[in-house]
Amino acid sequence: MRLPNAERSQVVLIGTSSFGGDLHDLPAVANNVTDLVDVLTDSEIGGFDRSNCTVLLDEQDADKILDTLAEAAGQAGDVLLVYIATHALPKKPASGELMLLLPGTDMQASWWWRKALSFDDIREVVRDSPAQNRIVIVDCCHAGLALPEGVMGPTDEQFDIGGAYTLAAADPNSRAVAKPGERNTAFTGALLELLDRGVAGYGELLSLSRVFPLLKRRLEADGLPRPSHNLSDTIDGLAVVRNRVKEPHTAISDDVLALMASSTNTERLEALRRLAALHHTGGQVVHDQVRFHVSKLATDDSKIVSEEALRLLKLFQGTGTGGNTIAPKRPRRDFPWADRWWWTAAAVILVAGTLVLWSTGSPLWEAAATALPSSVLGYLTAVTTARWAR
Repeated sequence: MRLPNAERSQVVLIGTSSFGGDLHDLPAVANNVTDLVDVLTDSEIGGFDRSNCTVLLDEQDADKILDTLAEAAGQAGDVLLVYIATHALPKKPASGELMLLLPGTDMQASWWWRKALSFDDIREVVRDSPAQNRIVIVDCCHAGLALPEGVMGPTDEQFDIGGAYTLAAADPNSRAVAKPGERNTAFTGALLELLDRGVAGYGELLSLSRVFPLLKRRLEADGLPRPSHNLSDTIDGLAVVRNRVKEPHTAISDDVLALMASSTNTERLEALRRLAALHHTGGQVVHDQVRFHVSKLATDDSKIVSEEALRLLKLFQGTGTGGNTIAPKRPRRDFPWADRWWWTAAAVILVAGTLVLWSTGSPLWEAAATALPSSVLGYLTAVTTARWAR
């Protein structure tokens, strides 16, 4: 994993905090833009140069926004990062075209979108950039509409080199949240906190795809819209900031950490396989680090990944290397009377069945033979019940 080449990278931040008509203002957007520039260009952790950051705040001319974006995009050789925060709506109720509202957008007008900015136009400018890596972050309602084609458009139109990453604050049918009195919008605020404060156990560098699972869980835990992302394989190793949390030397390689942060289940399973192999060969310090990272995947959204992580944690505990598993063992319920009950149940059914049939006039031997299958079934039922209880 690496940071951007700051001299060959560009950041463009587009935000609208003031609106006309009935639209409520979004003062947090102005803070989003300021704070994101500060984090991305921080002297200690930032991966970008402040002189290569362009801010377009409350610009009402869509053409000027696109022209400015195109100029910066044309100068980017390594990374182009575009951040967008505003009100947004689909052009039409059933339309997949996301329209970004500007200060001059009049929602009462029949053709209100003529004074808005189409995300499709932004996508086209980003797609035409010579930058090897393109990142777009969209913090607005219906932001998921920016995802269907990703940054680069349909797969057959993508370049053979470079990478693309789109991060959206909400799905296509959800509204982004800006809580009154909060400095930042909910999505950008959570993202800023992760990037600025750092994350323990995540290595020296932080990429957006690596922190995405944490961002998603944090927002969901607060009852906020679930973010979404779309990425190409090659951009997963591109960080945007250094991790502010300083840690001792780790035995976990960046390759394994990248696999852990992957959006693909098979790659996260591969990370677990490598961690298990490392645990087998390492000492106590390595064991502790491996268990720490495996425990992160014990709560993975994928059942197959989380179950494999829990299996490994249980296996590690069994090797005598210490540590605790994430999931407590299911209490064992022992019933001393269970073994006796098997035979008792079978005998009772046999005797009762024989007596009932004998009372109807059947010979005793015939009644006993007829009741025997029911007795066996009762025995098997008792065995199954007792074993399940254990």
